[in-house]
Amino acid sequence: MSDTERSECETDAPTCDWDFRSRRMRRTIALGYLAILTTFLVLPDAWQFLGSGGKEVERQVDATFADLVQHASAYLGLSLLMSAAFVGQRSLATIMLFCAGHGAVTEIIQVFVPNRYYGLSDLMANIFGVCLGVGLLVLSRSLFGQGRIVPACLIMFLCLHGCGEPDVATTSTRDVTELPQARLIDPVSWIGEGEWLKVDTHVHTRFSDGAHDVHEVLAKARDFGCDAVAITDHIDRLDAEDIPVYLDAIELARRQFPELLVIVGLEWNVPPGGGDEHATVLFPDSLATIEVLTEFCERFDDYGREDHNVVLAIEAIRWLEDLGGDSGLTPVVSLNHPSRKRDQCEEVADYYAQIAAASPVLIGFSGAPGHQAGRIIGAYDGSVQTVDHWDPMVLPNSVWDTLLRSRSNVWGALAPSDFHRRGGDEWGDYWPGEFSETWVYAAERSIDAILRGLRRGTFFADHGGIIRDVELTVNTQGLERPAYAGEAIELPAGQLVKITVTAHAPTVDLQGEASRVDDVEILLVTATDVQTKVFPCDRQAAMAVHYKTILESDVIAVRARGRRLLDDGPDLMFYTNPVRIISDGDRAADAPGDSTSAAFVGN
Repeated sequence: MSDTERSECETDAPTCDWDFRSRRMRRTIALGYLAILTTFLVLPDAWQFLGSGGKEVERQVDATFADLVQHASAYLGLSLLMSAAFVGQRSLATIMLFCAGHGAVTEIIQVFVPNRYYGLSDLMANIFGVCLGVGLLVLSRSLFGQGRIVPACLIMFLCLHGCGEPDVATTSTRDVTELPQARLIDPVSWIGEGEWLKVDTHVHTRFSDGAHDVHEVLAKARDFGCDAVAITDHIDRLDAEDIPVYLDAIELARRQFPELLVIVGLEWNVPPGGGDEHATVLFPDSLATIEVLTEFCERFDDYGREDHNVVLAIEAIRWLEDLGGDSGLTPVVSLNHPSRKRDQCEEVADYYAQIAAASPVLIGFSGAPGHQAGRIIGAYDGSVQTVDHWDPMVLPNSVWDTLLRSRSNVWGALAPSDFHRRGGDEWGDYWPGEFSETWVYAAERSIDAILRGLRRGTFFADHGGIIRDVELTVNTQGLERPAYAGEAIELPAGQLVKITVTAHAPTVDLQGEASRVDDVEILLVTATDVQTKVFPCDRQAAMAVHYKTILESDVIAVRARGRRLLDDGPDLMFYTNPVRIISDGDRAADAPGDSTSAAFVGN
């Protein structure tokens, strides 16, 4: 075709053998596609911007072949449409440079966009798609003539762009059977069928050193949204005559506050601390008797003893486990303010491991201590200080991760109030539920279900009411459903996994301010170190972070935390419990509790 003929063709589009009836329509389609592509590449959540409101933005950190195909096919389509619209007025070289420049600029913009990621591999895929589109145009003109190239290439583009990466849990039967099988270890039976309950596991009254009676404490806990509260007065303040009165007061409070689940508990002076090491002991109703509490107080409390020996703590833990008998429903024990009396938090590791080895009744520790309203947060007035309201044991590569490397269940996402009195003095506290929150995912609204949830690790904790319904999951090929925090999976080394953190922020936090989370961090705990991936967030409602990576054999746990940045004080944080990873034929330690698998029901 001569230049004159081509010019006439561009002017009189209906006489040309194009699928598009006019140059105006071709330009409209091309520019519309350009606008949509740009929107999807430079916004943190283009789906919500376009009005669908439900699509989660996935941050793809480790580029896969299918991801690169999607980038290439997107720019293949751009180059085809722009050529169809502007060839004749612009040369193919100009169009090619424009499309390639667009691919480069949008990738650079993604450096500054939350939930998005700049990658050189993505940029190269964009440029490859542009070159492929222009090359196909030139080749097809010589083989088929201009008229049929655009429809043919667009059909190919749509086919390529539909070749997205399959979900890691859905592959063909042949693919699954050719690879070593991933499997859940002792799955939690109520996943997808339970409910979130706000629980304060550590509260004091006038039965020991608290300033308020049981009724007043529970009234405030109800007002601040608690579903359950554990009354845990100090053992050394309760003698044999006090315990019946203590249990009667709790029973009376249950009748006065039927909307609250009131758990019978004690604060135990754990041997060999002589009063410096504390733990809460929470009892199922069937074991919360005068005889059980009296014997435990008399036999195992370490306050005022002449001899202090860790063997007594081990005996106590085993005694509590034996109380459950064949039912498997035992008391639950967790260390309180674990580093407060230590010269350094690392000292807790050996002590905890020695006691926990005796029985799974010891489930973990309070990652966030109480006394959050005091002048010294947590009353950590010694060598160890809190970090953003939390015990430094929970920091990446600190004591929590050291304990997880022993391949045991250790739960630290616990934030009780340790309430004694409301006030801002050195030992000042917030009311239960006013600032510190522990959310337990339980099978039902009952005390026994809460204790099972605590035992299995199906809980998270936050401060200030910044977040709700936090779920950490790990999914991979061969699993019938994702593994949730508190569970473990056996996983072949080198397998692709998808790690997801979902949650939502309430409209306002507990201080009445607009709620938000500024970033979410995924922590991969390895045998020697912790790898961290930080994902900025800019939402005030639903939140979803996705991270795909190849897990090597040295990864032994995945956990997560989130942060609200504050200019005038410690940040507000939330922490999840881990999903433990068992690889290379290792087996998880038998976890206590219900091991019956149930079909997954989406949340």
